[in-house]
Amino acid sequence: MKAREEHKFLKTNGLLLLAAILLLIIPIPSSADVVSEEYKLKAELLERFTRFIDWPTASSVSDPNTPFVIGVIGNDPFRTYLDHLKDTKIKDKKVDVREVDDLSQLDQCQVLFISASQEKNLDEIVRRVNGKPVLTISDTNGFAQRGVLINFYREGEYERFEVNQTAADRSGLKFSSRLMKLARLVTEKK
Repeated sequence: MKAREEHKFLKTNGLLLLAAILLLIIPIPSSADVVSEEYKLKAELLERFTRFIDWPTASSVSDPNTPFVIGVIGNDPFRTYLDHLKDTKIKDKKVDVREVDDLSQLDQCQVLFISASQEKNLDEIVRRVNGKPVLTISDTNGFAQRGVLINFYREGEYERFEVNQTAADRSGLKFSSRLMKLARLVTEKK
């Protein structure tokens, strides 16, 4: 009887030891890794949106001597994920990724990602780019209703996006119907 109890003890403890070793070997994504992958995906989507949007011919996009500027205002959640775009072209233009720290720089951007940390400044940011061909993008609940053109949101395990059609029309940017079919359309809150 004693041998049987000893075998059961070793078997149970052996399984616990094996589980502990596996935990050390198999990477379990931390919440930081999940966030990191989320912004890697959003960086890719940000670039892909530009393929389905046309800027007015009178905008800086038509000037071959100026770069295509992607700005990030507020806390930059992308880390280095946007850096790979510096080696590419968007709309046949060299890409320049910038941190925007002054509201006077907003109209130098063709794409502007507005971080959640800018919630208190959002109305001023939207006012400054209103009617200008600046593709504003965010991932903060309610930002599209406040005038941001594209806003990411989570639906289950999927990353989705919504478009403020009224703000998009005011910007002069032409959104492809293919892009609009994938978007959830929202209206502005007055």
